[in-house]
Amino acid sequence: PLPDLLPQVSKLMLDPSIPPESQIQLLDVVARLSRHSFTIANTICDDGTLVNAMLKTYIQTPIPPISEGSLPNSRAVSVFRSLAAASRSNARRLVGTAEILLRFITTCVPPQDSPFPNELSLGLLKETLDFFTTLAQYGLNCNIATIASEQLGNLSSHLLGPQNTSPALTASWLRLLDIWMVCARDPHRTSPHH
Repeated sequence: PLPDLLPQVSKLMLDPSIPPESQIQLLDVVARLSRHSFTIANTICDDGTLVNAMLKTYIQTPIPPISEGSLPNSRAVSVFRSLAAASRSNARRLVGTAEILLRFITTCVPPQDSPFPNELSLGLLKETLDFFTTLAQYGLNCNIATIASEQLGNLSSHLLGPQNTSPALTASWLRLLDIWMVCARDPHRTSPHH
């Protein structure tokens, strides 16, 4: 059964002796499970050890990277987005993840100055913005626009500038702004209230 499998997957994700290719395969399995059904997505979120293992293994890598194996993985952010989209309760459980993901807004803007490869920086930024959008659709974590106003202003300046080469990143940013504007018009439906 799945509740017995998830702690084993968590343990494997945290095992430093597992080759990077196997780590990516584990993430792919969790990604597939997170999209399979609402019930499975809820079970994954209920098991906080798997979410924490994903954060430690695929997100909270050293900046700057100390080796090729220590790069973050934008697919993990996509998994968090899938989990949050499954239910409001999952989204509430993952609000703390958004603050951890702010590290990519800070370090990947502009992408060409990031400590990560350009394609990875763009992927991390796009997936982070998409995750913020998913939370904002539930009225959650909209205060991040205030908390990280300087970093988000830098992102906006980059996206409006001539060095922006990513229409997908721009589209993600505009979707997030759209949802935040809706939340600003109806602040009583946001959490925390602002």
